[in-house]
Amino acid sequence: MDCKYAEKLMMKYMDGCLTEKEKEDLNCHILICEKCKEDFLVYDAMMKEARMLSSEEITAPKGFEEAVMFRIRNEKAAEYGYKKTDKIKIACVGICAIMCALSYFVYANQQAVIIRLYQYPVFKPYLDRIIPFAMSVSELCIKTMDLVNVVFTRADEILSSMGIAIIGLIVVCCALQGVVSVRNNRRR
Repeated sequence: MDCKYAEKLMMKYMDGCLTEKEKEDLNCHILICEKCKEDFLVYDAMMKEARMLSSEEITAPKGFEEAVMFRIRNEKAAEYGYKKTDKIKIACVGICAIMCALSYFVYANQQAVIIRLYQYPVFKPYLDRIIPFAMSVSELCIKTMDLVNVVFTRADEILSSMGIAIIGLIVVCCALQGVVSVRNNRRR
């Protein structure tokens, strides 16, 4: 019998399903082959240790099951969905988006909104106070935008003329470097 067949028999031995003939074959081989004998002793020791462990009563510490279930639920939540903080962030972004859309709608249709609100007597005193303030803020915004446009136009003119000056400066520096290099080469 060869060692490979002996290994198969050892595996069957560990499973507990050796026939009498196979037991005899394995015993005969173990008496002849030192390597298979060592392997068998290791397997046998492992099996005895496993039997001892399985016969002992093993109890989990208090709260072990709850802790495991908590971790499983958290991992499933992370795997399949959003965390609670992610849901809050998404809700905040959604609310901000709705507010921006509503603000834009009101701004784009401000005349119609004002006329509609004036139809309700409850809003009339508030509108009489808010509308002059809103008009002055609107004028201020228009003036600010005009000023920003002037500043950007001037900055663009300055930067484009500076860009030409910088390119010219780079060309002059390169030319000077070339002259210095030619002089250094002549001296050698």
